[in-house]
Amino acid sequence: MIFVSVGTSKYPFVRLVETVDRVAPDLDERVFVQGGATLDAYTPENVEYTDFVSREEYERLVSEARVFVTHAGTGSIITALKAGTPPLLVPREGDRGEHTDDQQLETAAGWAERAGLSVARSTDELERFLREDSVATPDLSEDSGGARDRLQDTIAEILATKADATGGDLTVVCPSPPGGHLTQLLQLSDVLDEYDTRYLTWDEQITGSVAGAEPVTGYHLEEFPDPDMLRDLVVSEFEIARSLLSDPPDVVISTGGGSFVISAVYLAKALGADVIHIESLTRFDSASTTGKILAPIADRLFVQHPAVRGEYGVRAEYEGTLF
Repeated sequence: MIFVSVGTSKYPFVRLVETVDRVAPDLDERVFVQGGATLDAYTPENVEYTDFVSREEYERLVSEARVFVTHAGTGSIITALKAGTPPLLVPREGDRGEHTDDQQLETAAGWAERAGLSVARSTDELERFLREDSVATPDLSEDSGGARDRLQDTIAEILATKADATGGDLTVVCPSPPGGHLTQLLQLSDVLDEYDTRYLTWDEQITGSVAGAEPVTGYHLEEFPDPDMLRDLVVSEFEIARSLLSDPPDVVISTGGGSFVISAVYLAKALGADVIHIESLTRFDSASTTGKILAPIADRLFVQHPAVRGEYGVRAEYEGTLF
């Protein structure tokens, strides 16, 4: 089976789904597409499809697939590599209206260099990969496991020290949109499960199975000043404030994710929480806007690629990656 996923973005990715749909009749294989918002703009004719699936179903489909065709989202990449399924990355492009920027081009290039992942930068390349069945097997020979353990051990030590200072009990809050940022935080679950941890996120269809998930209303700031977006923003801010005020955290941990996360982290800091910000794994060479805004109030600031340290200065620490 070939499993195709466009992720959780609100932006359609017609270029990907349309190409797969066109090539599918010539492939002697089942093709299943998770189309998300793309299905509002394009209806496939030659493949099986749905809009979204639960996290468990998503992981099952990735693990059962022979090839996983996906946008260059970190959550998708991590899921594929953990399952041992070769991913074919098709990065979204901001100029085409597929994303807010071209960050996925940096992400795809970084993973291609780091682990030899296949990247289709055009529909012609995507079609060639599918027809020639030439998707590369990832090369994870470098000691990524040791790097992951080192960062996890560092976070565990920080939390244990804080727990000792608070008498043993510790409340941790992790604000995150669904998708790649949440997937990165969940790599810390072995550490976070030792404490009272909750994840402020949205879209229960996708995240409902996550232990400790506390749903809030999501919004997309780039839709400003759309009335529905403004309503969702107000509701979201109220829900964040209610959650943090009713049970103030001792520590807040972030991997980024935009204005929703920034708001939650700043309020948690005002309530006395220690802030740990881990720059997203997608950032191979540059700092994110969220990271730059959170850096001034972060008690500990980690990057997952050494090249990004220069973007933050001496305060940034490199202790490996979350995956």
